[in-house]
Amino acid sequence: MLSGMGVSGKIVMGTVIRLEREQLPDMEKYLANTGDNTILISPDLTVKDAIKLEQYPIVGFVTEKGGFNSHLAILARKLDLTAVLGVPGCMDFIATGDHVILDGIEGNLVVNPGKNAVEHYIKLQRKLEEDQKQINSYAEKETVTLDGYHLTLMGNIDDISDVKRVVKSGGEGIGLFRTENLYAKRGNLPTEDEQYEIYVQAARAMKGKTIIIRTLDAGGDHRIPYLDLEAEENPFLGCRGIRFSLKRPDIFKTQCRAIFRASAHGTFRILLPMLSSLMEFRRVKNVLSLIKEELDVLGIPYDKQLKIGVMIETPAAAWMADLFAKEADFISIGTNDLTQYTIAADRGNKQIANLYSNYHPAVLRSIQYIIQCCRKEGVTVAICGEAASDSKLLPLFLLYGVDELSVSPSRILRTRQQISEMNRENFNGLLTALDNLGSIEETESCIDAFHALSN
Repeated sequence: MLSGMGVSGKIVMGTVIRLEREQLPDMEKYLANTGDNTILISPDLTVKDAIKLEQYPIVGFVTEKGGFNSHLAILARKLDLTAVLGVPGCMDFIATGDHVILDGIEGNLVVNPGKNAVEHYIKLQRKLEEDQKQINSYAEKETVTLDGYHLTLMGNIDDISDVKRVVKSGGEGIGLFRTENLYAKRGNLPTEDEQYEIYVQAARAMKGKTIIIRTLDAGGDHRIPYLDLEAEENPFLGCRGIRFSLKRPDIFKTQCRAIFRASAHGTFRILLPMLSSLMEFRRVKNVLSLIKEELDVLGIPYDKQLKIGVMIETPAAAWMADLFAKEADFISIGTNDLTQYTIAADRGNKQIANLYSNYHPAVLRSIQYIIQCCRKEGVTVAICGEAASDSKLLPLFLLYGVDELSVSPSRILRTRQQISEMNRENFNGLLTALDNLGSIEETESCIDAFHALSN
């Protein structure tokens, strides 16, 4: 048995197809004739590679690299594919045609299992199927705790094709529409009309529910070749997000015009990524004011009350949350990058995977402070990173007073179930208990103890 990091809550059985790194560019050729229940084994996969797996009867994949918070793991959860990442040497021990059991919960990979192992995992599969039936019953329910605390539970999407996943899962809106794919899947810039049509399509599918569109977050790990971005020694700390948008106002204005026009057909909000100063926010608001003036002159309808929000994902923005809350219509906390930048730990680097944790006291203190600032100003605050669906952190976020959570579509129903079974009174004293803890380990142990006592 091999072990790695399980990144999805499923167990599958299937037959292996191996792809070496040099074969991945021609993935389609090798996967075209695969049979049902195929499990892909590869040294690594890019997000672009993984997206292609939807076209084939692939039920799961295994890689030598990657971790729980990597973009590949996030995509696997969104696509509801079973995945085990970071399995060293898996390419040395597994051959095409091997039969394997892939445990996306515990991170185990059983190669050519015996009868006892197969029977054991079949029982686990049946238990998961029964659990899923119960979870599915929450599709039409409100998101409210046993003690009556309501919040809005929304879905994160990367593409228009993901909207149906949010609808099917009973999402109360789209809390984060990452728009990089609108640009990356093409060889040239999408026009204003092309973007407008996509946003209107989303609005029709969501039937009036809120859609929060994050403007293009180019740069960092979002490489879009035709933009000719200058090579940077450290792109994660470089010209990305709103920094890029302000350098390329032509691209930014085109996207925002499309969103404003689409707002005549649905409920939209604009979310600005990677801000680190109020000056950036004010410059953006000036650009948006000009767009509205142009639309008014042309007589083009749009929602004149369309809300503009700030995505807080840098320590600079976190510690100016009191100021952003005075000027923004809403705040969204991007925990993936906020954690990465707060701890100075690359979330995709396996060597320091133990350092990257949402349980770090500095991360939790930042989140608490941001929410306090928003509540003081009466501004809606959401959490939209992977932490938003962490069952152990949910009571903490509710105690902080978060208004909205946005999670992967595959996590919406389970998250709603967990919230619905929760009584915040069972966690009285948790915030005080965390005050003097200074490590990830202490914090996680403390939260675990409160969960144990609440059951």
